[in-house]
Amino acid sequence: MVEDNAVERDSIVELLQHDDIEITAVGTAARRCTMLYENAFDCASWTCDCPTMNGFELLERVQQEPKLRATPVSSSPART
Repeated sequence: MVEDNAVERDSIVELLQHDDIEITAVGTAARRCTMLYENAFDCASWTCDCPTMNGFELLERVQQEPKLRATPVSSSPART
């Protein structure tokens, strides 16, 4: 899960984490790319307004990488 706002990131992890769910949360899209390449995840989630790389750019990278192409992704619009 990628969320650049630390308070929101911690809140989301707290809401989603259960005994049978492990959450990996990072603060930048670039770090998420590294994590995706280095680990196997059941799914990925991020907002579209990450400051260093927007969610659409991150999705393009995931789709271009054969290893990651089958990973389910949830992307949400930013708050305004």
